[in-house]
Amino acid sequence: MENGAAVRIEDRDLTAAEIELLATLVVDELDHYTVLGVARGASTSEVNDAYCRAVQFFHPLKYSHLLESNNILHWKLSSAYTRIVEAFSTLSNRTRRQAYDGTVNRQIIGWVRSRERGLSATGSAQVGSPAQPTSTAESQLPLNGRERRRVERAQLRLPLVVVFDHRWQETTETIDVSPLGVKFSLSRDVELGTLVRFELPMPAELRTTSDDNVLYAVSGYVIQVNPEPGKNVVVAEFV
Repeated sequence: MENGAAVRIEDRDLTAAEIELLATLVVDELDHYTVLGVARGASTSEVNDAYCRAVQFFHPLKYSHLLESNNILHWKLSSAYTRIVEAFSTLSNRTRRQAYDGTVNRQIIGWVRSRERGLSATGSAQVGSPAQPTSTAESQLPLNGRERRRVERAQLRLPLVVVFDHRWQETTETIDVSPLGVKFSLSRDVELGTLVRFELPMPAELRTTSDDNVLYAVSGYVIQVNPEPGKNVVVAEFV
């Protein structure tokens, strides 16, 4: 009972297809913390407990009754188990965990400081290049019912991580950014309307939230793809 209402919780065994899907998500996940299902500030005890739960759930021996005639499921579970061990090996060791946590942050913080020095020395919006005036441009297709409107779009080269539904991740850079969207280059093909996640060191004046983390995380829909030799120039609108 919860708030006076009866809550029915489904109690059944997962199907082979459901187990395979979960194993695939674990294998494809790039972040160690997400693999174990813990927060970045998790204690050693929490990491250990999460590892035990994950191993118990994904160990192939638990599903031996399903594996006799399903080689794909066996391979998926074995791969998920290996991925879980890899994540635990890093997060359970203080030295390896500190190195893992620090790699991305050092790169981003170093870039931000370099940009600040460049702005101080040249007044440029783009490090190492002549000053680029912030241009005024329209957003692209009005997905989500928003009308076209003119917004400030800055020509900034920012490191950008693009993630698609745990299937692939690519590190690239922006061509220009605005509070409503981003233009960037991508080596792979992507379809119009695809929902992707972005992580970038967005300048505070272009953010639409009060988030003060170095990395700004936001999702967006692909609204334009322009093929060029060896790459695609992609425009996405934030949601």
